[in-house]
Amino acid sequence: MSNAAGPVQNTSSSSTAASASSHNVEAMGEQMLASGTVSSMADLKEQAPDVYKAMMQGIAMNICRDMEHHQNRLHKLHEEYRRQAQGA
Repeated sequence: MSNAAGPVQNTSSSSTAASASSHNVEAMGEQMLASGTVSSMADLKEQAPDVYKAMMQGIAMNICRDMEHHQNRLHKLHEEYRRQAQGA
């Protein structure tokens, strides 16, 4: 299986920017929680779009990481079975 988008490179500058961004989002989230409650995703998107966006990005990153893990595991299994078939 190929990864159409290519591997994601984590550079120190991008991780620093992501860290700073996450601190800003946390502060906005705390501010929003202090001011009221959120009863749905639509409310969150409306009241705190940056928090909503960061949450969606986090979910997407988790999905991509899981997919990559499963692809790597499948690739290793294919290699192992191929070696066993050649040795038999």
